[in-house]
Amino acid sequence: MTGYSMSLAFQAECCLRLVLSAACGLAIGYERTSRLKEAGIRTHIIVAMGAALMMQVSKYGFFDLAGIKELIMSAYDLRKQREEQDNW
Repeated sequence: MTGYSMSLAFQAECCLRLVLSAACGLAIGYERTSRLKEAGIRTHIIVAMGAALMMQVSKYGFFDLAGIKELIMSAYDLRKQREEQDNW
């Protein structure tokens, strides 16, 4: 991880979000287990933590690419670029 450093507060917030998602999955899983449904506690904890982790990765995992100007193009720019290539 060269070029930037994550603060301890940010890391704690990410871990707290994962723990809270596990707690929500636990509550849903316990309710399902008490009603004798097939998907129980472990399944719901895994699904909830996986969903939370995917959201964190999609939100914070690619912030280093946000500053690259070439990645931000409108549909008009893409069409214009394609027309220039076709005319070449």
